[in-house]
Amino acid sequence: MGIYWKKNPEEVATPQKKRKQKPTPRVSVEAIDDFDRGVICRAIYGMYDRNEHVTLDTLLDVLRVNSGPNTASIFEGGRTTLYKLLHEIRFSWQKTSRRKVLMEDVNVAAKRKAFLREYRKLAAENNNFVFIGETWIFSKG
Repeated sequence: MGIYWKKNPEEVATPQKKRKQKPTPRVSVEAIDDFDRGVICRAIYGMYDRNEHVTLDTLLDVLRVNSGPNTASIFEGGRTTLYKLLHEIRFSWQKTSRRKVLMEDVNVAAKRKAFLREYRKLAAENNNFVFIGETWIFSKG
C-alpha cells in the first residue's frame, strides 16, 4: 500500500479501501402480516404468563424456535427489525425498578378491556356474534 502516480504528476491517488457492505435485511417490517404480528403479541403475553423477563434476545429465541423438522420459525428477522416491529404494534420499553420492561401502549390495553367488557355483557344476554375480520386500531399512526 502506498501512493502511486497517475499520468499527471500533480495528481496523487491512493488505492481505494475495500469496505464490506452491510447485508440487506432479510425481513422488512412491512413484510410481516397481521397474523404474524398477532403471533408475536401472543408470544409476549405467554412469556409474561410464565413470569419470564422479556428482552429482545429472549423474544427472538422464542420466535425462532422450530416446532418440527419441516416447519419454519415464526420470525426470520433480526433484533433491529423486531425492535421496529414492536414499536409499530404499540409496545415500548419502560423503566421500572431499575429494569426496562416491555409494556403495551395504554390506549390499546384500554380499548381491549372495553371491548371484552362489552362482549361479555352482550354474551350474557345470549346475543349472536359475527366476526368479519381483524382491524388494527392504530394502523399506521
